[in-house]
Amino acid sequence: MVKLTPELVSRAPSHINPLKERELEFRGLAITQIENLGAFQGGYDCLNLSDNALTTVANLPFSTRLHSIILANNSITSISPSIATSVPNLITLNLTSNNITSLSSLVALENCSNLRYLNLGDNPVKNLEHYREFVIWKVAKGSLHTLDYQRIKDVERTTAASLFLTPPPTSQPTALALALLAPPTHNGSSAAAASKEKEKKAGRLMTQEEREKIKRAVMKAENVDEVRRLERMLREGWIPEEEKDKVAAAVEVEEEKKEE
Repeated sequence: MVKLTPELVSRAPSHINPLKERELEFRGLAITQIENLGAFQGGYDCLNLSDNALTTVANLPFSTRLHSIILANNSITSISPSIATSVPNLITLNLTSNNITSLSSLVALENCSNLRYLNLGDNPVKNLEHYREFVIWKVAKGSLHTLDYQRIKDVERTTAASLFLTPPPTSQPTALALALLAPPTHNGSSAAAASKEKEKKAGRLMTQEEREKIKRAVMKAENVDEVRRLERMLREGWIPEEEKDKVAAAVEVEEEKKEE
């Protein structure tokens, strides 16, 4: 393991990369902690710390010039919220091949208002339910342009907002959002907490027959609120206690139509 000493920092190579950025490079040195970079404050556009042994993104010096950080192939599990103030003009963040496991770990990027390109490929968090929707909604306050090299579409933003925010004018986090925002516990991730939150809500899982009926009901809905209500049930596969009678009535109507 290598310590990022002032001497090592002073000898670090820098070059103009293919994007015409002045890049400061510390690749493949088995560095375990970011430190002593203050001497280069304002002297580079891109910081490359890939192929090291970092476990957290923290202790970055203040720089208004730095706008690209490459942290691929480390062992990163967490990100300090200070990244938003230390690197206020951060545009590109590459966290490919790390060990980020919970969606709540990404909340630290919420205030990175200029962040537009984020890559989290080959992280366990990518396998979690609602991963893409959560990142689109939360990171950079919904201003990301590209996630994992895929352009974010307007329809994805709309879907994410409907999943994690109640309808206007309140626009408050939904129960699912609050569960995913909770820090992971020793017994599991925030995704598991979301699952438990769903189990605690009064109601029951919908059957496949009910799912098909609700899909047809969406097509016949008379207002936007009704569409959102039905689509939310479809996404979660869960019929809340207060909706059971309405769903049962809809199923009964469908059965009567069939008999006619």
